Amino acid sequence: MSLVKTMRLLHERYLGLQDLLEEFRVTVQEDHPREGEAVVVDGLSDATDDILGWLNESSSELEEGIRSLDSKRDYSGALKSLIACHQKLLLILQKFSSEMVRYEHIEELVQLAKERAGEWPSWSASVRESLERLRQPLNDVQEVVLECWQEVAETVSRKPIQAARA
Repeated sequence: MSLVKTMRLLHERYLGLQDLLEEFRVTVQEDHPREGEAVVVDGLSDATDDILGWLNESSSELEEGIRSLDSKRDYSGALKSLIACHQKLLLILQKFSSEMVRYEHIEELVQLAKERAGEWPSWSASVRESLERLRQPLNDVQEVVLECWQEVAETVSRKPIQAARA
């Protein structure tokens, strides 16, 4: 696969992840029960907004990098966009692990379901399921970023390069 094709695939993965996060945002911000408040709602909302912001920036960067390759064969511009996307991906992964799926936060969702009546138990279960569904798309994005870097390495070395799979 060429670098531009791999970057397009990465862009598609980012858009898919954005869609899932938009759905998650609706679940957290709009569908949460109205009776009572929970700190976890604000924390998840803020983290989701941060990640969506970085995903939007990454999508724009990728589009610019793809245009650089398509129109001018400008590898320097494409690499700059790929670096920026990778930096934002690291921020996204850090935010996801530290503020969304951290054990204490999941435990807080479980406790909400146990301690509160009404809509809280089903909302809590829905949020936890949505968080779990985000894991694979995040892994997919990481794999495609690696593929992009492999394409860069192959372009530079002019030889096929395969990363060792764990």
